[in-house]
Amino acid sequence: MSYSVTLLKHQVLRTDRLVLRPFAVTDAKRLFEIGSQAPVAEFSIKYKTLDAAYAGLADYWIGSPLGKFAVTLDGELIGACELHADEKNRKAEIGYLLDPAYWGHGYATEAAAAVMALCFDLLDVTRVEAMHDARNPRSGRVMLRLGMHEEGRLEAEHIEDGVAVTTVVMAKLKDRK
Repeated sequence: MSYSVTLLKHQVLRTDRLVLRPFAVTDAKRLFEIGSQAPVAEFSIKYKTLDAAYAGLADYWIGSPLGKFAVTLDGELIGACELHADEKNRKAEIGYLLDPAYWGHGYATEAAAAVMALCFDLLDVTRVEAMHDARNPRSGRVMLRLGMHEEGRLEAEHIEDGVAVTTVVMAKLKDRK
């Protein structure tokens, strides 16, 4: 079965505490609240206005929904998790973000682990990778808890808000699962 069909059939993932589901238009206000906070905007999405959150939903989260999940706790949107699958090379890249009010409770790790399990168990990828800004060690610790290892650093890999950013590349291989 193709990656697209598998992702289509698995748009909702459940963990012990979380439900990962497709984004909805009604998520715009909460997505704006999350993406307008400085700790999130520094390393992830940046929504300066509610209209920007609607545009993000239209262009990204809903506009191309397969592999993009709204992370919810007791029905409330608390973050996002996503995967970008490369069927030809049997690999996927994952990413996540979380409202800072929910940091430190294992939710990011739990959500990302569910997406990683989808990658290894249903898509049968051989490699899952993720990247984080070297100035964001919290994200790196989530990746370590997922069993990823650091493969390298891309020094001054891109410029963001006038700052040269070093990107840390981490991965987990299926045979080391």
